[in-house]
Amino acid sequence: MADQKKRKQQKDDGGYASDDEESEIPPAPAQPQKSKADKKKNKKLKKATIGDDFETISDLHSHTNLFHMGVRELLFEAKADYDKTNEVQAELSALQKVLHALPEFKITNSDFSDVPLHNDAETLKMMFKRPKSVELVGSFLLRTVTRPNLNIDFAFQIPASCFKEAKDVLDYRYLDKRALYVRTLAHHLAASGEYHVTLSSFRGSRSKPIVVLRRTAAPHAGAEAYTIRLIPMLAIGTFPLAKLLPNRNNNRRHSKPEDPQPATPLYNSLVTEDAFFGRHLKLLHSVFSRCTALIELVVLLKVWLRKRDLDGISDTFNGFLMSMFAVHLFSANKITVGMSAIQMFKVLLQHLATLDITKGIFMSAELDPVSEEHTELFKCDVACIDRQQLFVHHSEVAFVDPTGFLNLASRVSLDAFVELQREAAHAVEYMNDRHQEPFEALFVMRAEFALKYDSYLSVPADQLTSAVEARAASLTDENVLCDRDQDEFARRSLLTMLRKGLSDRSMAIRCPGWHDLDWCPGEPVPARSPRDALVICGFVLSPVRARSKLDVGPSAEDVAAVAEFKEFWGNRAELRRFKDGKIVQAVVWEDTSAHHGQPLQIVQSILLHLLKLHFNLEPSDVLPTVTYVAHQLDVVLSSVEPGKASDETPKGDAFMGAVATLDLLTKQLRGLSDLPLAVDNVLPISPGLRYTDVFQPQRIMQGSKKQHVQPLCALLVFESSQSWPDDFEALQHLKAAFYLRIAAGLRKAHGYQAHAAEKFVEVQANDFVFQFFIHTQRESALIKSNLPEVRAFKEEHEHRPAHHANIHSFHMKFAMFGPTVRLALRWLHSHMFSGHFAIEAIELLVASLFTSPRPYAVPANHLVGFLRFLHLLATYDFEQNPIIVDLDSRLSPDDYLQIQTVFAEFRKQHPNDTPMYIATAQDKASLLWTAVRPSKLILRRIVAYAKQSVTVLDGIWQSGRHSDVAWQSVFRTPHHGFDVIIKLHHSLVPHYDLSIAHVLEHKHMHKLTKKKPLYKNLQLASTEVIVGFDPVKCYVRDILRHFGEQCLCFFDELGGNMIGLVWKPSAFVPHSLKVSSVGTAISLPTSSTKPDATLGGLVFNVTDALSTIRSLGEGLVADIHLGRAHT
Repeated sequence: MADQKKRKQQKDDGGYASDDEESEIPPAPAQPQKSKADKKKNKKLKKATIGDDFETISDLHSHTNLFHMGVRELLFEAKADYDKTNEVQAELSALQKVLHALPEFKITNSDFSDVPLHNDAETLKMMFKRPKSVELVGSFLLRTVTRPNLNIDFAFQIPASCFKEAKDVLDYRYLDKRALYVRTLAHHLAASGEYHVTLSSFRGSRSKPIVVLRRTAAPHAGAEAYTIRLIPMLAIGTFPLAKLLPNRNNNRRHSKPEDPQPATPLYNSLVTEDAFFGRHLKLLHSVFSRCTALIELVVLLKVWLRKRDLDGISDTFNGFLMSMFAVHLFSANKITVGMSAIQMFKVLLQHLATLDITKGIFMSAELDPVSEEHTELFKCDVACIDRQQLFVHHSEVAFVDPTGFLNLASRVSLDAFVELQREAAHAVEYMNDRHQEPFEALFVMRAEFALKYDSYLSVPADQLTSAVEARAASLTDENVLCDRDQDEFARRSLLTMLRKGLSDRSMAIRCPGWHDLDWCPGEPVPARSPRDALVICGFVLSPVRARSKLDVGPSAEDVAAVAEFKEFWGNRAELRRFKDGKIVQAVVWEDTSAHHGQPLQIVQSILLHLLKLHFNLEPSDVLPTVTYVAHQLDVVLSSVEPGKASDETPKGDAFMGAVATLDLLTKQLRGLSDLPLAVDNVLPISPGLRYTDVFQPQRIMQGSKKQHVQPLCALLVFESSQSWPDDFEALQHLKAAFYLRIAAGLRKAHGYQAHAAEKFVEVQANDFVFQFFIHTQRESALIKSNLPEVRAFKEEHEHRPAHHANIHSFHMKFAMFGPTVRLALRWLHSHMFSGHFAIEAIELLVASLFTSPRPYAVPANHLVGFLRFLHLLATYDFEQNPIIVDLDSRLSPDDYLQIQTVFAEFRKQHPNDTPMYIATAQDKASLLWTAVRPSKLILRRIVAYAKQSVTVLDGIWQSGRHSDVAWQSVFRTPHHGFDVIIKLHHSLVPHYDLSIAHVLEHKHMHKLTKKKPLYKNLQLASTEVIVGFDPVKCYVRDILRHFGEQCLCFFDELGGNMIGLVWKPSAFVPHSLKVSSVGTAISLPTSSTKPDATLGGLVFNVTDALSTIRSLGEGLVADIHLGRAHT
């Protein structure tokens, strides 16, 4: 594990080498003294810049001192302590001695079997000569090294005489000779015994290895532990630069010289960059010396990249590219000397987010002018402006250095740059937000790739590469292959196919490149990093276009386009005539995802069809396999009992049906003429009427023998009247009379089955069961009981209706909010936390992922929303921070500050109360939904389960074993965490068929199809409907009424047939006689050594308690056995 951590630190810090820099560690770049003229010029420049480009720069000063303090502390922690690196100069001298002492001799590829070569069949010979120079370079020299990647880069120059100018630049011979040279150097360094030597790929390219050294001896006390990297470089002029322009070919794929040869821009840049290390280093050092704030800027950018999960990948921006982009903006007067690092950080990200990359980025030639003595080396027949256009034409991302000969971003893919722009836009949004501090979102929260996108496609890398190799290569394929290896070509081929297939269905696709490889000399070179065993693509889907069932192709008259369309879509392409008379090729898809109102099923159908057609890849039972990750957990939300009817009945979605039915009932209730007072409003309060209940509202299934149904509840509000009685009992009797009149009126006017009860009226309409409760303003004032009952009344009659309205509106705004809440509730219930939380609290907790999704975008898929919910539980510091949820954008910056202040004071005075503090515009002090539950102990238990679930899901992502069973395992709760386990007769448990254990065990054993009656004219007896009765909940209440002081009770109210008990430690502390302890306590004996001692007191009697618990559940309890502490 230690070696793996060390190898993980071998990342590219963007360090480049200098040809003629002195071999000493220079002091930190100093701020030069400015003359009055310079100051005046800078002041004028700064003023103009702010006026032109930084309209929102004043926002940078609107954040509190906490943000600036956080940045200063971050810089202190992230930057390397150069006072503890005194050994570096000695290390440089020692390395120079070792390398200068190397002999000259001939080497061939047969000397080493572990050299990554492109031309295996060809014998490679070269003369090994000692490096011409060894220089200290890179981030360490610029003082921009950031923890934890404390890498110190040394560059060694391979003598030009090791290469043949005309020949060795062709057909990968340069890369092969470079690799052989590096392998030979590693062999001699390992033989010295001074270092532990490994080889590593340079920016993910295994064909460009570098040497990584670690001292075998431990560093001195107080010294920084660092890794040394030896990076090869070339002298400018080793190969003619004109031959390495992006339109030139240097890898011949055809046997005949007269055949057309494709351009090899990537290979050409891999050669050119080795010759430009020194020039770029001197450029950076020169600019950083004039503006030392750039050093802090680069450190901030590196930390930001790492937190965005953008570093260490071959095809995206790294610290070096960010440094060069900062220099580019500095030269264009977008960043000025008078700015702080924080201001520079925002300005840079603003420009990055709004940049039109199709036009390329071109650094000013004035930054690095060519001296007269080097004019011949940079001689080229192609004008600079024309060279720039060549880079734009031959590269996905063009970022050309000041010389005009090198695309710094040659490895960067377009999808990676789009991802970088999206992250930059988010960062600017955080810094412009006046409500919340941006520090944590920018530099603390880590944006995991698995949580960024709406859905994902996972393909085993070896299967993809094999599939690409197996298919017949076209001329286009060959042209690409002469510039890229098979793995990269396969990845690009997949990405190209996905872009074309999804078209405007997807707003962004990200298929990350490769991580750095590490291997020891003498070992076989690995094909790829273990983290690259899977090619994973993330999709940002269009909420409208992705749901389209139709892909329209070319007109039937366009023969060439029709042939191309048919070739791409295969047998799914068909000729169709539309209502407007057009006859075109088209592809029609079936939408089976109406259950959650998502477009993901169509996207899955498209992706799997194209993978099968073009790569002959399809999902299989052998893992890892091709997997579309989007709906693996849908089965746990299904309210379809195995063998029974599907939710998707001809009546449609049950949520929408219930809401529509309530709207109809509201109109009918208002129209009742037999009531003394008219119904003014109906206020729903059930989760099923706001799309957040775990299961869809239940319909009465005609023909079933017995059915348990949970009613949908709402409050009836009558028109204002002063005639309500002032006596509480009289008011209750009057409400009962109203219930009788309402039931009779609905039966008479509309033919509903309506029944009046003492406290509500029950109505069956459209197979749904509703219960209506009368709400009056006078009732709460007449309650003469204790405070808890008053609080419960206000919660039910005042707070819940308001909360319901807010949540219903919120779901209308964010369609994935409801399904995400349902998954979150299902997870909590499945781990037997029923009764330990309010559903309203979980709704608000999930809503925070939508109102403040930092560091991500708003979830567009319930599966990703659920994963973020688990990460929130597992990582959020509930003890130190409140959850602030602004459902309707009513909170002002002052409100946020007030909530933070009240929370801090509350935590100081009541450290053990309200462990989950959720503040809203209506409840700034978190008094409504989390004041009582969950308790501190329960919250700690929930967090522990969330952390374990996150660990399991991380393992699934890393292994690629995306089976439904693996994903659904996070809903299976372990039984070893209980002292007592009570098993119930499942036949007596309502909805046992919907329990998580039963659903996951039987989902593949039954087809969820509706059973048709044998004969249309044969109807079974009417269904016995049991409304709102749950014997398990009643049994749990009885247990807690008797033993609530001695135990915690855990159960799953969604069909679970097990109850777990955990004894409280306080139950076994000796105590004096209490009325509540009679029958469940035994006395302790007196002390035998002290005859005058009093009785030892009473202690909880577990045996008698279990006997009582069994008797309370007589008929319901199947078995009781002891758990963890007694086995």
